[in-house]
Formats: sequence, structure tokens, C-alpha cells
Amino acid sequence: MEQAALSRIELRKEIEAEMLRQTYTRDSTAPEITHRFLAKPTDVNWGGNVHSGTAMEWIDEAATNVTMSFSSERTVAVYIGGIRFYQPIHIGDLVEVNTRLVRTDARSMSGMVHLRAGDPRKPQEKLPLAIHASFTYIAVDLDGVPLNARQFVPVTAEDKKLSEHALTLRKLREKFAPHPLVEIPEQPIKLTS
Repeated sequence: MEQAALSRIELRKEIEAEMLRQTYTRDSTAPEITHRFLAKPTDVNWGGNVHSGTAMEWIDEAATNVTMSFSSERTVAVYIGGIRFYQPIHIGDLVEVNTRLVRTDARSMSGMVHLRAGDPRKPQEKLPLAIHASFTYIAVDLDGVPLNARQFVPVTAEDKKLSEHALTLRKLREKFAPHPLVEIPEQPIKLTS
């Protein structure tokens, strides 16, 4: 387990550095959706902070929303990563989950999520960043068979820059070969009573 964890450290550092290099402006034609809501008492743990699993559910819902809206098909996550938690989210915080599709390939749709959260009494445009992540989804038919992706063509300089950013993140994941979390024995294990 230790070797598996250590083998992932360098990958995480490189992905984090690549994600922090990016800026996001309004100069984009990319499909984008924002969900806004208040964090409920049922969303938090005993310490008063939102469960990370709940935040991941919010990210998945927003990413599913933008990919289904763009593709007009059912979509499923095949990757969510590069996740960075910058600050806790509390009961009553205004939560804003912004998802932007930035790249399509033959079958996949990739994008970025910025989850901001803070005091709803303050200006919404000043909500601090709480979580940042990237995602990849595919469209599937009713039997779960992958479909070809509807293609997004980057138009603006921002669109092109973020499309390249998504490709760079994918290449980083391919560059590293982390140790498996569980070693599968070469010989089958026999259970006896």
C-alpha cells in the first residue's frame, strides 16, 4: 500500500501544478452550466463541514448535467480527478458548482468543475473557491453501450487553451504508471473449511 501511495504523489503534484496554471474567463463558447443552492444540515459531518462524498455528488450532478445537455444522451462518468479541496463548506453556505465542457474526443467529453462556497449575504461573484476538479464522461445508449461523442469545436482563444489543458492532463495520467493498490497473487488462493 505504501508503494502504491508514493507512486501517486508525483502524478498528483504534476496535475495540481497544471490545473493551477490555468485561468478561466468569460471569453468562451463552451457549454457551461452552474448549479446554485444552500448547504443543508444533512450535508455536513459532526464537525460542521460538508462531507467530501456529498461535494463529489454535487460535482457529479453538475458534470452529468452539462454533458447530457450538450450530447442530448445519457452520460456516465469515466474519470473525475485532479480534485483539490481548498476550504471547508458549512451549513448555510451558498454553493455554486460551475461546470464547463472543454474538450471532446471520439467518445469522451472532458471538462472542469469549480465549486465555490461562502456566505450568501456577500456578493455572489466573490464566493471563494472551495473545490476544483476535472472530469471525463461518455454518452451511452439504454444498454450502456458507449456512443460516439457529439463534437465541441473550440472557437475562442480561451476555448482552444482549455482544450489543450484537458489534453495535457490526459497525457500526464498516461505518463505515470502507479503501483496497484492491491497485488493480485500469481497463484490462485484456495479456501478450505
